[in-house]
Amino acid sequence: SDTNDIRSADDTSNNYGPNATTSPKMPSIPPPQPPKLLPSVRSLPNDKSLCPLCRRIRVNPVASTSGHVFCHRCLVMHIREHDGRCPLTGLPCPESRIVRIYEPTESMDHRSVEENS
Repeated sequence: SDTNDIRSADDTSNNYGPNATTSPKMPSIPPPQPPKLLPSVRSLPNDKSLCPLCRRIRVNPVASTSGHVFCHRCLVMHIREHDGRCPLTGLPCPESRIVRIYEPTESMDHRSVEENS
């Protein structure tokens, strides 16, 4: 027997990896609640692909620090004109903290089909 192996030969428990026989008990943690909207925000579009500012299909989608998704141009124009604040929550949203969101497009879908052929 290998002296570096601290498990005995009859220890068949496997607590890690794809063949784990027991799963560790993790506490259930609910997701955080979304930030409250400004009172001036009447409603958000039902269609999640629409920008809440221009109400059109988002172009070059980005997420604000509050997690809401906008067209890049719409969000940048707003925060430059409104002291770096999220248009929906009023929370600080510096331009440097905007996150680009990559969504599949039709051209990407066609390219991946051609690459797999």
